[in-house]
Amino acid sequence: MIIIVLGALEGRASSNALPNFWLLTLTTMISFFFAYLITKTIQKE
Repeated sequence: MIIIVLGALEGRASSNALPNFWLLTLTTMISFFFAYLITKTIQKE
């Protein structure tokens, strides 16, 4: 999953800067969301 996203980021880097910016923002938000979920799961145990 993460590898696919990073591959998409690398592919977009050579094209328009604006879509790449939005993709980077989206992946950052998803990363924080997964980090939040993992933290909540660890705290439960």
